[in-house]
Amino acid sequence: SGQREWPKVLAAMDNILDVHPTDRGLICTVSYALANYLAKHSRHKERLVYHEDRDSRFDALARYKAKKGRVLVSPSFGRGISLDGDLGRFCVIAKLPFPNLGEKQIAGRLYGAKDGKSWYATRTIREIVQATGRVVRTSDDFATAYILDAQFGRLYREWKWVFPSWWREALVEGGNE
Repeated sequence: SGQREWPKVLAAMDNILDVHPTDRGLICTVSYALANYLAKHSRHKERLVYHEDRDSRFDALARYKAKKGRVLVSPSFGRGISLDGDLGRFCVIAKLPFPNLGEKQIAGRLYGAKDGKSWYATRTIREIVQATGRVVRTSDDFATAYILDAQFGRLYREWKWVFPSWWREALVEGGNE
């Protein structure tokens, strides 16, 4: 997996952008490297707004909001922003936001605690729900969320009950290309 999967993620993202030619949307990438790759290789690169680091994220957000049809590609907007109404009609989760096992505390909690797997899954699910919630902000708002990571199927099957009921009710399972 890893970078070998990036061309597949790119192709799926570009197909989604074909379906939303004039809509604004958010692509959640989990890393600057993936955001950069998608932004530079997309056939829709003229629509894409991305940023190289955390310090330039709000400049990117302002550029995104300034023009209709733009798409924000970022590892750092899965929470903390509101893209209500036409500011966000779709969201793409390019990779699942699993906590980083390279961090000793994360790995220790997953592998060392009795509730490690539950904690790890719940933390990931919370991030997924947060990210999809960036583009649906009120009861009369609407958007489409796409999850491209094939690991979602297993996560959902094993931990379905952790997802909020309203989120589960909105889920439509699609293809697995």
